[in-house]
Amino acid sequence: MPTWVFRALIRLRGLAASGRLRFTDKALAEMLALGLSRGDVLLILADLSPSAEPTRTRSSHGPEWMYEFRPKTPGLSLYLKVVLRHEGVLISCHEDQTEAEG
Repeated sequence: MPTWVFRALIRLRGLAASGRLRFTDKALAEMLALGLSRGDVLLILADLSPSAEPTRTRSSHGPEWMYEFRPKTPGLSLYLKVVLRHEGVLISCHEDQTEAEG
């Protein structure tokens, strides 16, 4: 497993556990549509592991990485996209479309 996975997971879990993660309006609307609270999503992020199928892509808006995770929670497969800056920023939080289609 690439070393970036462990570095990103450690940083993201720490930000989530301390509540220092911002949510975009889009992510808030998506999580509320799923019936999830901010606290629910922070708990999910604080508990991420390599089994959440981490991937990363370069942002089209700059040189930063966007990290994508697909954690499995009881009754729900999520797709989460995060940018790690001084704080973390949750960009997307919706049902995993690849899981829903399969």
